[in-house]
Amino acid sequence: MYQIVAKMNDPYQILGVSHQADWAEIKAAFRRLAQRYHPDVAGQASEETFKTINAAYRLLIDPHQRQIWDEEHLVSSGIPRSSSRTNTSVGVRVTVQPRVEEPQPPPALEPQILKKIQIVREAMRNQKLMFAVHQAELLKQTYPDHPRVNHVLALAYYRLGHAFAQRRERKLAESYLEKAHLTDPDDLGLAFDIQRARALLERK
Repeated sequence: MYQIVAKMNDPYQILGVSHQADWAEIKAAFRRLAQRYHPDVAGQASEETFKTINAAYRLLIDPHQRQIWDEEHLVSSGIPRSSSRTNTSVGVRVTVQPRVEEPQPPPALEPQILKKIQIVREAMRNQKLMFAVHQAELLKQTYPDHPRVNHVLALAYYRLGHAFAQRRERKLAESYLEKAHLTDPDDLGLAFDIQRARALLERK
């Protein structure tokens, strides 16, 4: 029941969304699966399943990583982009209904956001966590309501909080982990990671 293909063959299939799914559809699909397979709900036997679902979600909400995956697996192989997919790995079918397009940010805005988000992510990859938080907070000041900005700021807070938790610096760890949760409270995958980071503080 809880086994899922670990290799990231198709993150769209794992979440049960079409290759044309927008940010809101991907997030909604993840929430549905997380509510079913989160270890707090389904038990520890579902942890690997949830990790795979979470990895697929993280890939698809990162526009840069999603573009790379699409170019390597969709464009090169000519896979048709259907309007409905079945998540056979976890037994969930999600049909993407025709939708009215939501208003999008001005065209000039999106490249600016993506470039600055990549700076934050690169800083996190290089373990420059204080710098990543600082850059993400500046980005938040400029784009206070942008969901991708909120998400990358929450990730930066989490990464810094996790680092403090590993060093048993409780006060700083709890502060940044709480900031991560408050910044993106709807990300159940992040909530799971925050919970595990807090558990580090309880170990003796």
